Amino acid sequence: MDAVGTRLRGTPRTAAAVLLVLLLMTILDAATRAAAARPTGCSSPGKVYQASILVKHKGDASEAKALFLVCQQNRFVKIVDSDGRSYDDLDDFRAHNHLFGEDDMIMVPRSFPAVDTRQSPGFGPWISGHTTTSQAWRWLPAGIVLVLVLSIGGGFAWLVTHRRSVGATSSGVSGDGTPDVGRSDGGVS
Repeated sequence: MDAVGTRLRGTPRTAAAVLLVLLLMTILDAATRAAAARPTGCSSPGKVYQASILVKHKGDASEAKALFLVCQQNRFVKIVDSDGRSYDDLDDFRAHNHLFGEDDMIMVPRSFPAVDTRQSPGFGPWISGHTTTSQAWRWLPAGIVLVLVLSIGGGFAWLVTHRRSVGATSSGVSGDGTPDVGRSDGGVS
């Protein structure tokens, strides 16, 4: 009975630790995405720039595609694709564009989406043209539900076990369910 009681007492701690790890992963993922998603500044509101990117479709040769960089009134650059959809940064473009699939690879200028290409000339590595959203955010609700189920289930199991052991010892029956025959009072409390 001690091993079960010890194991059940550890369940809420384990559940809390799992919740803490999931929360920490989510916060770190959000912080990393926020750092990567810092907007790129520009100095001429209203001006439109054209940026060429290379696209390689699965099994085809690479080709150049044009994206447009629009300097907004707040002096931050918006990426606009050929369909007229706008994006805040490269991560936003990769997550939400309808031009490319996950099998399509793109190569953007190192300074993309900066309008001053003198900062980092040349192109970066090939990256996926389309990505899905963060997995940590997708699993967070399931993790919370799991922690709650484990906590409530563990607490309920502890309560049932505790009541059985208290009820059994007060009625003259030992914790294993057998009567206490060897007692001097004949097994009666």
